[in-house]
Amino acid sequence: MSEFLAQCEEVFGEKDLYKVLGVRKTVKDADIRKAYYKVSLKVHPDKATPKDREDATKRFQILGRVYSVLGDPEKRKIYDETGTVLDDEDIVMDQRDWTAYWRSLFGRVTLQDVENYEKGYVASEEERKDLLELYRKHKGNLDRVFSDLWFYKTEDEDRYRQILQDAIAVEEVPAFDAFVREPESKRAKRQKKGAKEAQEAKEMLTSLGGPSSSLHEAIAQRQTQREKQQDALIQHLMDKYVKDAPKKKGAKRAGAETSPKGLTDSDDSEEPPKRRKGHPPEKSPNPRKGRKSPKTSKRQTNPAVAPGKSKRGKKR
Repeated sequence: MSEFLAQCEEVFGEKDLYKVLGVRKTVKDADIRKAYYKVSLKVHPDKATPKDREDATKRFQILGRVYSVLGDPEKRKIYDETGTVLDDEDIVMDQRDWTAYWRSLFGRVTLQDVENYEKGYVASEEERKDLLELYRKHKGNLDRVFSDLWFYKTEDEDRYRQILQDAIAVEEVPAFDAFVREPESKRAKRQKKGAKEAQEAKEMLTSLGGPSSSLHEAIAQRQTQREKQQDALIQHLMDKYVKDAPKKKGAKRAGAETSPKGLTDSDDSEEPPKRRKGHPPEKSPNPRKGRKSPKTSKRQTNPAVAPGKSKRGKKR
């Protein structure tokens, strides 16, 4: 088995690239693209807690490589026929900017995009299908089930359990002992871990946007504060995961008043004015020094002006 397929199995629990995207082998090319978009929103690093961000980034990168194989007709054909992926592409793939690659296909994803997808996914038929599939795969081990379930929250665990119990009642899934006999202590430990991760995420948002000093102030500043937090968080993630991320205009103003040579306005004012061609120096110890001969000078002299004095000198 290739190293890449081993990574898929380690991260997604599947070495079958089609199963990673949640599609059948007979899927059309256009549907592969849609499946990649849908799964990438689920594993996007934007939604990960600080503790899990490294794992989320790895998932996102591997998912991009999955699509680079199935989304290419030639590579897909080789994979379908041999069941392997060439490892000689691994070095190139590892160095690829997968976030930029994703955007070249779908454009920029924002935190709001991920949140909107989450709203449509939670408590949907798609979520139920994924939950039952993971339940079968992990034979009722809820720690593993919830670890792989998209947008899992500890406060929703009773709802998940009810879905599984209803499915067991109609024999849609088997009654695994790991589920029906799970110790209460194991569930309490999972709840504690989930609460800790939720607190870490909350602290990250607070550190970016700043907490309100009182409930009244929080209500009064709710909209403004939320916008600031969203902007700061998105820019923070862009800087961390995207190479050459665009910065906001006006971020750096230091040195804006200096000239390219580092001179201030006062430095520029001390520079002596340049002489115009054909004019004598404005100040000369010898009034005759610097006079052009009639043969070489192109400037017409005024007979009314005393010798050695130009019109410019007279005006001054």
